[in-house]
Amino acid sequence: MQKRVKSKRLMLNDFFLRDVSFIEQIEEAYQLASSKFGLHDNNKEIDKILEEEWIPKVYGLEDLMCMPKDSLGRHISTYLLYVTQDQEKIHLVPPTMRFTISHPIPRHLLIKTRIQQTHDYIHILTNVDTSQVGELVIQAFYLAQKTSFLNIVNVIKNVIDYFIHDGEPLILEAIIEGLKIGLNAKQNIPFYRYENDLELSIDDIRKKLNIEKSINRPWSSQF
Repeated sequence: MQKRVKSKRLMLNDFFLRDVSFIEQIEEAYQLASSKFGLHDNNKEIDKILEEEWIPKVYGLEDLMCMPKDSLGRHISTYLLYVTQDQEKIHLVPPTMRFTISHPIPRHLLIKTRIQQTHDYIHILTNVDTSQVGELVIQAFYLAQKTSFLNIVNVIKNVIDYFIHDGEPLILEAIIEGLKIGLNAKQNIPFYRYENDLELSIDDIRKKLNIEKSINRPWSSQF
């Protein structure tokens, strides 16, 4: 008679690597599924980057500081100096130096990396700070731009906190503002090649991309 081997009961941890955060693994799985099922197939900015094998030019902090006064480049240098006052020093490193692209690159990884590279530019152009509520505004902006499934998760989580756990009173206002700015702006803003326009004024870039500036709100940037 064949001996029956008792199967091991699978636990949730068996499906996830311990050295990578749960949310990072969900994001990776989502990006892979997005590529397989064509969620970002209509993203022309990503198509062009892959076709041209484009890589953003890397500027050091000193290079950015030497750009014209009202330029996006000068503003990003000031922004990086400002946010490192209460954040880790790694944030002092310009985004294209922190997050790099090397071709050939899988589509899902390019999407993730470009979001990381342009995140600070979104803060500057929308004039939204890096507070918890400010980041929620940006998440809602991403949601309106159909940037990532995780933006839906983050926004819903905050709405649940608001209704069930007596969350931050400004949560709904922040979500509404982020959605409004994201819907009014041109599409694919997170994937725009800001690195080509660093010497242009931020007002010119706002007009070009139809990005509204947050003014006189609790999350409006003061840097």
